[in-house]
Amino acid sequence: MQATQQVVRFASPHYSNGYTVLGYPPDIQCTWAITAPEGKAVLLYFMIGFSIDSSDSLVAYDGVDGSFINNGGKITRYNYKHPFISTSNVIRLVLTTDSRDNYRGFLANYTTVENMCSKGFCKNGALCENRLEEKYECTCTTTDTTYYHGLTCEKAVTATCGGSYLAEWNVKQFASQGYGDAYPLNQTCRWVIEAPKNEAVLLKPVDISLNSRRSDSTLFIYDGEETTDQRIGQYSGRQSPPALVSQTNRFILVLVIGPSVQYPQSGIFFNYSIGKYL
Repeated sequence: MQATQQVVRFASPHYSNGYTVLGYPPDIQCTWAITAPEGKAVLLYFMIGFSIDSSDSLVAYDGVDGSFINNGGKITRYNYKHPFISTSNVIRLVLTTDSRDNYRGFLANYTTVENMCSKGFCKNGALCENRLEEKYECTCTTTDTTYYHGLTCEKAVTATCGGSYLAEWNVKQFASQGYGDAYPLNQTCRWVIEAPKNEAVLLKPVDISLNSRRSDSTLFIYDGEETTDQRIGQYSGRQSPPALVSQTNRFILVLVIGPSVQYPQSGIFFNYSIGKYL
């Protein structure tokens, strides 16, 4: 089926809007391939009256041989009201039924929308999903020890075991080594975040994912020149501090990781900038 700017309606076999419900046949597999012109995406949405037996399946694929489309691929009474938009120019819809009694089926519309994902806005291997009104969303992925972020995943987070960074008014980021995958074992990492004289540091946690046993991995945060100065707190598991503003011009973060963490987690990820004294 060829998709255009016009809205086209189609239905599963024997679908009826009336009171007499015949239902789709048993033991069948029906496939609909909806193709849009190059540079366009397919928008598929279902009408009220959707009724598929839980023992049957209706699955939308992105592309002729592609993966599940957004919202998980399988279409049920719980998600059929959401629009399904391809990232390629094809949606393949497959209805598979068993030998049991069958339900009414579905009535659906399709048309074309602008394929924003074909324009390369999402960077560094990010996953792209088209949205309505010529919008898109990038889901950033991890490449080696570099974690990308931002609306188009174009920015790289410095992911190391420690370091010294100067806070500025614009927001910067840092992460532990291997962030997004798993941090290396048996090491102590120390980060110093320093603002210019007479300025404070604003520290905001984006993600803290450590082993829940403090003997395995613990993050310590200090406010001052050395680790003998005021300790703000210590954190393990998914414990996370609120946004912190230093009372001096320096934060020190120390991540202690044991030699035999049973289930290593992704690590820590922070934003930092110049802040104002509380």
